[in-house]
Formats: sequence, C-alpha cells, structure tokens
Amino acid sequence: MEAAQKSFISSTMWTERIGPVAALATIKKFKAVKAHEHLMEMGRVVQEGWNTIGKSNGLPVKTPEYIRLVILFLMIKSSRL
Repeated sequence: MEAAQKSFISSTMWTERIGPVAALATIKKFKAVKAHEHLMEMGRVVQEGWNTIGKSNGLPVKTPEYIRLVILFLMIKSSRL
C-alpha cells in the first residue's frame, strides 16, 4: 500500500474532490473568456467554409442555420446506398 500513498488515484464517481473542483474551475474560466462567443464564431466560419467549398466543387452541400451544432449534409443520391 506504500505505492498508493505516492500516486494519484481517481474514481469514476468523483468520490474525491478533484473532479467537481475542476469542473467548477472550467465553468468559471469558460465564462471569464466568453468561450461560447468564440465557439459560435468558429462554428459559423466552418459552416461558411463548407458551403463555399461545396459550391466551388459543384457539391450539393447543406448546413443548418443552428450554428451551435455544426453539421454537414451532402445531398447526393447514390445507387450504392
């Protein structure tokens, strides 16, 4: 048991305090740097990029207006499906 005294052991159910403390610190940092605004902007940039690449390559690309969930649909009918 001596080895256990010199190592970090974590449980899956967060029975020690490190998990909840880390979660709260992450939420605090997320709010402080306004990460949600950055993520929304990056989602918009990705969707615009997909739409531009699709149009320039003649692909029927569709992206939803809901930017928080970035999804790419290729509207192609295939006989192999």
